[in-house]
Amino acid sequence: MGEKEVLKCIYEELTNLGINYYYMINDSKNVVYPYVTGEYYEYDYKFEDGSSNGEILLEAWTRKSESELIDIKDKIKEKFRNYNKIVADKNKTTGLSINYLSKTPRRTEIEGLKKLEIRLQINYWESE
Repeated sequence: MGEKEVLKCIYEELTNLGINYYYMINDSKNVVYPYVTGEYYEYDYKFEDGSSNGEILLEAWTRKSESELIDIKDKIKEKFRNYNKIVADKNKTTGLSINYLSKTPRRTEIEGLKKLEIRLQINYWESE
């Protein structure tokens, strides 16, 4: 499983939660708040059990109340509490585990714009 599969899973799950999600930047012509952008960091390390890992940094943005960001965080935290998924592809099967790690409020330099960072831990195993 590579970056494309992880990102596809994140996109599908956030969309199912009703969260407006974009990879890296919100490039829509009409920005609708709140929305979430995300980046995937893959670590070049394999554990003894053969698993690989990475991290998703989600950034939630709003111009309204900070409670909107907390609601988004709560949905994501609940969804990715011990989240596990099996992905079967032509010649291999991949086990994917996503877990909520943390949230951090961030200041922005734009008046009225609020931001909350949410981190997810990614682990996956491949077998043939």
